[in-house]
Amino acid sequence: MTEDELREIATDFRQAVEDSDLSEASIGKEANIRVGDFPDSACAEISTVLGIVLTQMHNVTPLVEIVAQIENDKKEWYGTHHWLEHNGIIIDITADQFEMIKDKVIVSDDSQFHKEYGKQIETYSENFDIDKQFEWIKPIYDEIVPRYEAILEAKNKK
Repeated sequence: MTEDELREIATDFRQAVEDSDLSEASIGKEANIRVGDFPDSACAEISTVLGIVLTQMHNVTPLVEIVAQIENDKKEWYGTHHWLEHNGIIIDITADQFEMIKDKVIVSDDSQFHKEYGKQIETYSENFDIDKQFEWIKPIYDEIVPRYEAILEAKNKK
C-alpha cells in the first residue's frame, strides 16, 4: 500500500475517532480517562484499533506497533508513545498530543518528529491479531469502527 493510500485511511480513521464519544468506551477506569482525553495518552489503544482496521479491512501487512521513549529538546524523558509502521512508513494519528507536533496525522517514511524525539524501545507485530486483542479493545473498537465505516460509505457514494 502506498504512503498516500495509508494517509487517506489514517486521516479518515482520525476523523472517526474525533467523531466518537469515547467517554464511555472504557477498558478499565484508568483507560477510560486516558482514551476520553484523545489524543492525550490514547496512543496505545487507538494505534491498536487502527492496526486491526488496517489489517482486517485494508489487508495492510506486515504491520508493526512501535513503542518509543519520547525525549524533549533537552533529551530528557518526556513520556512513551505508540505508533504503527508498514514497510518503513510511519502511521501516527496521536503524535499531536506532544506540544512540538501540530499535524493530526503523520504518515511518512521520513518523520522528523520520530527521528528527533523517539527512541524505540519495543516492537510488536502480534497486536493486530483480532482474537488476541479484541477482548480488551472491543468497547473502543465498537465506538470508532462504525463511524469509520460510515465515512468510507459516504466517500463511496460520491
